[in-house]
Amino acid sequence: MIVDAPNFDQRLEPFADYVKRTWIGTNVTPPLFPPALWNVRDRTIQNEPRTNNSVGMYCWYIGTQKPLIR
Repeated sequence: MIVDAPNFDQRLEPFADYVKRTWIGTNVTPPLFPPALWNVRDRTIQNEPRTNNSVGMYCWYIGTQKPLIR
């Protein structure tokens, strides 16, 4: 486990626990958000958009990375 690694900064343990609970899960409890919900690997391989955010897609389409709201 990463928390047991000799060079692991123990101050990061609460964050590591959060990641484990929320995104990874354990043998006993599933993650709060299962990978099927957030993983975009297959979409990336199939060259499909990785977001459903229409504003983000619009910015990608027009080639800007500036926010539309000022």
